[in-house]
Amino acid sequence: MIGSVPDGRPAIPAELERRVLMEAGHRCAIPTCRNTPVELAHIVPWSKVRVHRFENLIALCPTCHTRYDTGQIDRLSMKGYKANLGLVSGRYGEIERRILDQLAITRVSRFRLPGGWEIALMYLLRDGLIVKAPKVGGQIINGMSPTDDYLVTTAGQEFVNRWVTAEAVSPELRIAVTIRDGRAGAAKAPDGKGRVLAVISYPGFLDEGDKIRLAEGTDVIVIGLEETLHEAGSGQTVFVGSIPS
Repeated sequence: MIGSVPDGRPAIPAELERRVLMEAGHRCAIPTCRNTPVELAHIVPWSKVRVHRFENLIALCPTCHTRYDTGQIDRLSMKGYKANLGLVSGRYGEIERRILDQLAITRVSRFRLPGGWEIALMYLLRDGLIVKAPKVGGQIINGMSPTDDYLVTTAGQEFVNRWVTAEAVSPELRIAVTIRDGRAGAAKAPDGKGRVLAVISYPGFLDEGDKIRLAEGTDVIVIGLEETLHEAGSGQTVFVGSIPS
């Protein structure tokens, strides 16, 4: 429940709470849920971080919060939902976000809206996630159709699929790793497992034990985190990973 403070921890500041709620539209951040009321959850548990930070807080309904706490939703997925929230809420307007919510649930490939709504759908159209369906016949009033049909493009379907499955919804957020020595596993540790130092473009937390899929498809287990390199840029994390044998 918003405003409650379990475990004797300090209250989440009101301004921070407001930012987290606004990011999710005051609804559950899980795209296939979006229920209310919501609670604020720590992605990395409070017992580990002992601090309230925007990037580690997410709005969840009580059911999804419980599912996360009991391991039914894994931490890496929750980090993906959080990262995607920033892009979706920052780029798309309220109507566009509601349409994305419905597409996440219904997975329809065609939908109808009142005529003249193109301005409200500007970024979905500009990003190529939807296109206006060709008009065949129908009534025209003052040069405008009373309704318009829109088609969800292949790119739009892929966007929704990635959003629902907590994969990054844009190339800027996608977990695509640049290997510093050019290829994974080039350096071998004494235990025979490959090790790699890499830069990852992912504006969230990485923990030891997280599995990351590199750009070329190699899975790497995070075994340590390093200081962000100057050349990595803002929001990027340097990690040391072990390639599973």
